[in-house]
This record gives sequence, structure tokens and C-alpha cells, in this order.
Amino acid sequence: MNAGTAQRVTLSVLSTLVMILLGRVFDGLMVEMKAVNKKLAVRSALILVRLIGCTEEAARDALAKAQGNIKIALLLLHGCRVTEAQALLARAGGRLRPALESLGASTPSARDEGWSSDLEAPSIVDDTSAAKEPLQSDARRSK
Repeated sequence: MNAGTAQRVTLSVLSTLVMILLGRVFDGLMVEMKAVNKKLAVRSALILVRLIGCTEEAARDALAKAQGNIKIALLLLHGCRVTEAQALLARAGGRLRPALESLGASTPSARDEGWSSDLEAPSIVDDTSAAKEPLQSDARRSK
């Protein structure tokens, strides 16, 4: 592994851990983001669909009531009012899991549901196809 690659991987792991510790990640999904364009608005709704199992329409309605805040929208889908959801999050220090636990609500793990969408990481290339074609760097070394 090159030094640049190692540095990039290290910084990626560090930033991921920081986001988790700050409570911006829930069940492996970024739940604290600003939907500043249509793509991110759609992604916000899909995150709610994935976490709650609701319809996209219900997710969009909750996001509209929550002014785009995924955490508040998730609490709304669990039956809270906006002010109640804001108070729960404030008491939980902005962390979604403790807010849900104080509600007595549970959410299924997205990974346990076997749900598949464009939010998931792309699958790894089959090793058998890679073995058939040598990498360019391998071809250069053999010359």
C-alpha cells in the first residue's frame, strides 16, 4: 500500500469514527445532513424508508414537517410531534438512539432487513474475473 493510500484510508476511518461519536450516524447511515439538492432530498427519504420501513410518501411528508431534519422526521414517524421530537433530541444530546430508547421505540437494523438500494456500497468485483485479466501494473513489470 502506498503512503498516500494509507493516509487516505486512515483519514477516512478517523472521520467515520468522529461522525459516529458525534451521533451523526445511525445504523450505518448518515442521519445528520442538509438536503441542499434534489439528490440529497431523495436520499434522506430513502434513509427513512430503510430505517423505519415506511413508504417514500410518508418519509417525504415527515421530512417536510421536520424541515429536512432526518432525526426529527424519524421521531415523527414514531408518533412524536415536532416540538416533542426536538425536546427528545435535546435531552439526548442530539443522539438518535437514546432519543428512540426514551420513546420506547426500536428500529430494525437496516443490515438485518436485507434491504438493497443505491445507498449501499457497491459489491466487490468477482475475484475470478480479475484473475483472467492481469492488471496493467503486472503487465508493465513483465516487460
